[in-house]
Amino acid sequence: MAALSYSVYLSHHIKKEGVAQAGEDYVLFVNLHKNESIEDQLNYQDYFIDKNHFHWQSQSIATAHGKAGELYRHHQERGIKVHLFIRKAEKEQGRSLPFTYFGELIHKSSHGSKPINVEWILKEPLTAEEFISWKKLS
Repeated sequence: MAALSYSVYLSHHIKKEGVAQAGEDYVLFVNLHKNESIEDQLNYQDYFIDKNHFHWQSQSIATAHGKAGELYRHHQERGIKVHLFIRKAEKEQGRSLPFTYFGELIHKSSHGSKPINVEWILKEPLTAEEFISWKKLS
């Protein structure tokens, strides 16, 4: 499935946190290129591992056995869907960039705390061309 581009207007909360709850679902918003002035603790390591997997780091306050860690690990059995939106950077030439929707995610593994390192499976894998294009950006 080709990734679909959507302009997403974010509230201050979503911009700050990178995760939003939408009904029973959760949505991850990722900027691949972080602002150079960003604090080290907020410079998350988010990237495509391959066309089927995405590595994502939770907020720096999340713990593996806390609410967020439990949610990510057990989202499927709780009937919670997790969706992924990514953009190259927050802004380019002073303009906010749109996010691209990559679909639903399935938890594969996680380790660590503050932040939690999560490996997600993309429910709909990227094409080879999409993977190459987005991998260059990360």
